[in-house]
Amino acid sequence: SIDDAERTGYAQAKMELEKENDVVKKINLAMEGKVPDDASLVVMAGPTTEPFSNETEALDAYLQKGGSALILLDPPPGASLSEFLKKWSVEVGNNVVLDASGVGRLLGMGPAAPLVTPNGYGAHKITERMSRVMTFFPLVRSISPAATPAEGLTVEKLLNTNERSWGETNMKSGEATFD
Repeated sequence: SIDDAERTGYAQAKMELEKENDVVKKINLAMEGKVPDDASLVVMAGPTTEPFSNETEALDAYLQKGGSALILLDPPPGASLSEFLKKWSVEVGNNVVLDASGVGRLLGMGPAAPLVTPNGYGAHKITERMSRVMTFFPLVRSISPAATPAEGLTVEKLLNTNERSWGETNMKSGEATFD
């Protein structure tokens, strides 16, 4: 929630955006039925359940009109929005990305915090200033462009985890192996 100041909340992000004179509002697409006309960005952060069809229809209509969205997905059992994102040529993995490099352990995060090194960032405006930093992405699933994007869409990969990372699909055994 944008009002939650705890670790899983987004109150700090809201405050920082408001310092830049952005207006941050919570919307409930299930109740409102559409994205407000003055919205410049919709953020869906860590949905725990799949959205209702009217919610994805409202988001789709907004995107069809040129709107922008940032969709942050947790690994299973979190919602994947895979059917919705498939329409937008994005494939969502049913996995959790693990990193066997050991670097995450040095910072107390462990293998479920894959490392992205400077050469893991694509040549995109969003990541162009990250060519000298390493970042960790705790508890993530794989997301990639569809092999064949839908007509009229361009989908670009923003980053790759390091070569010691993989998307683990067997999450019941308690042991992860690159296989």
